[in-house]
Amino acid sequence: MYKFTLLKYCFIGIISTILHWSIFSFFYLMEFKQYFSNFTGFFCAVIFSYLINSKFNFRSKKSIKNFGLFFICMGSLNLGIGGLADKLDILPFYTLLTSSILSLFFGYILSKYLVFKVIK
Repeated sequence: MYKFTLLKYCFIGIISTILHWSIFSFFYLMEFKQYFSNFTGFFCAVIFSYLINSKFNFRSKKSIKNFGLFFICMGSLNLGIGGLADKLDILPFYTLLTSSILSLFFGYILSKYLVFKVIK
């Protein structure tokens, strides 16, 4: 069960990452700062990820409270990464790569142990 859940989480994460990177690229190419582009891409991807994971992966009821917790934690992470990238003048590719890798690990831990309640 654990590996199967992680595998589904990773598959949903790939789709979510494509969404995040596409939206980031759109805004960054429109000359928005990385902190805004990264957060906006994250915002769209996290809504998708939360809804799909709650229905198909963790099979839990959707909750504004749980989504808020997930959003605050992951949003802070992504906003911080984008802000640091702007401050240090880091290339956008590395911003996205760092954001995606950290989101995969921290997002899974938050999802599995704090956000989603498994229906038995």
